[in-house]
Amino acid sequence: MIKFEKNIGDKDKKARIAAAVVLFAASFFISGVVGNVLILLAVVMAVTSFFGFCPAYTFMGMNTCCGGSCTAKKVEGASEAPAEPSVEKDAE
Repeated sequence: MIKFEKNIGDKDKKARIAAAVVLFAASFFISGVVGNVLILLAVVMAVTSFFGFCPAYTFMGMNTCCGGSCTAKKVEGASEAPAEPSVEKDAE
C-alpha cells in the first residue's frame, strides 16, 4: 500500500506549477488529441504540486523535500519516540 507522505519539495512544487501553466497555455495552440494530453499533464502537475505527493516518486524512491523529509523538523537532542511518564510506586 502506498503511504501518502509528502515527497515534493518547495522548488519542485514551483517547477511543477510553472510547467502546468506552460502546458495549459500550449494546449490553446495545439488542438486534437495532443492538446487534450497537454491539458491532462497540466492537471496532473498542478494536483501533485497542490498535495505535495507524487506517486511516481514513491515508486522510484525519490524525495525532493529538503533533507528528505517534508514533516516537521526534528529538534536537536530530542528522541524519536515520546518518553513514557515515569510512575513512582510509594513504598508502604
